[in-house]
Amino acid sequence: MLTAPNALANGRFPATTNVQNRKNDDQYILLPTTFGLLISNDDGQSFHWVCEAAIGYTGIFDPDYALVNGDIYATTYEGLRVSRDDGCTWDNIGDVFADRWVGEVEGGPDGSVWAATSSNVEDNDIYKSTDNGASFQPMGLIYKWAWWQTIRIAPSDGNRVYVSGYLLPRITDDPGPSPHLFFGPCDISACTLNGPIALLYRTDDGGQHWQRLDSTDDFEFGAQPQLNLLGVDPQDPDTVYARAVAAKDLIGDKIYRSTDGGQSWQKILEVDDAAKAFLIRSNGDVWIGTVNAGVHYATNCDNKGPCDDWTTPAQQPQMACLSERSDGTLFACGANWMPDYFALGRSSDGQTWDKVMRFCEIAGPLECPSGTVQFDTCESLRWPDMVQNFDIGMCSVGDADAGASDTDASSADVDAGDSPPSKSCTDCSGSSSPASVLIVLALVWLATRRRQRA
Repeated sequence: MLTAPNALANGRFPATTNVQNRKNDDQYILLPTTFGLLISNDDGQSFHWVCEAAIGYTGIFDPDYALVNGDIYATTYEGLRVSRDDGCTWDNIGDVFADRWVGEVEGGPDGSVWAATSSNVEDNDIYKSTDNGASFQPMGLIYKWAWWQTIRIAPSDGNRVYVSGYLLPRITDDPGPSPHLFFGPCDISACTLNGPIALLYRTDDGGQHWQRLDSTDDFEFGAQPQLNLLGVDPQDPDTVYARAVAAKDLIGDKIYRSTDGGQSWQKILEVDDAAKAFLIRSNGDVWIGTVNAGVHYATNCDNKGPCDDWTTPAQQPQMACLSERSDGTLFACGANWMPDYFALGRSSDGQTWDKVMRFCEIAGPLECPSGTVQFDTCESLRWPDMVQNFDIGMCSVGDADAGASDTDASSADVDAGDSPPSKSCTDCSGSSSPASVLIVLALVWLATRRRQRA
């Protein structure tokens, strides 16, 4: 009988959480996971692993990533980090982020970098860099109790930016921020609040001026008024999508759209799970995916259409992320084990999916010089455990077709990589892949790598 995989050392089920494609490089795929980061430079034929320690975080935390001007930006709870050598080294940047929780990072179509802070002890703000991350300037959205959560930049106009946040309740009178800052004393709401409120702002001039959008009353919230922006239409900066988090039966989301720059919102869909995957395709179709409540898409959303002909595709993976490459190819995060049998899938139309990669097919750690955390910690110390835990290199012959469809998955050979793991590992069959053999293989691999570096 199949059993669920064991959690990793950080206490979470191993899964992919996001996927991004680099502009002007269709061979590159960035694939964040619950156990670090996977990078492919050959259109998914091989993925190499960067561990959490190299990026600069530990525990139950998922960084937000942005690919901007060839660099990889990552948020952490102790600042903003960037890798300018494709994942080998990661540096803290922006003095304003020192020891602060950075919740979101986004790249603009003009090459700008935007980041939001959500700290408990500092005034939070939105920051922007126009010099490739060398310096960041505050954008004036500062308020002591506000947690800025999401930033979305219009692909067709880098000056149009939407920001959502969350204002915590106050139990004492609020004197407001300093007079020279954007917010005057108590201008958001009454000085004493009984509960939190959602914040929503827009700028049309790259952050020089901000307009507070009083349209949050259009949303039906759950126990907490959490509003996350999803995306802006690639052709129309006035059309923007958002979700009211956990607004349906405590776990499901309600999806909204505005076609007038956030002045008003209309509910277009409700789903019975978190809407983790969202995409506006180049043809105007809007896709929304969940892990446990299916996948939905509408074809009448472009040109401010009604966006109400929601349907479901033929195959619905447990979709935790979704992206479209410049050539129209779709990539989605799925279930590494049953029922999808792919950690990353590929599709031309979203109706059927082919496996790109499973965890047992990870090619190895990202190869970096000695003296980097990636080599000294990830490769030298932690990679042997990865080999054992994910049965790396021991996928079955029939695994290449696993995940092509529900029928194929159900009839695939149950072998290493196809079945969930035994109690001793995270992705192994327990039949013909002894842990001792895997560790020896990993140690031999490391010894070979060290000789190559000598």
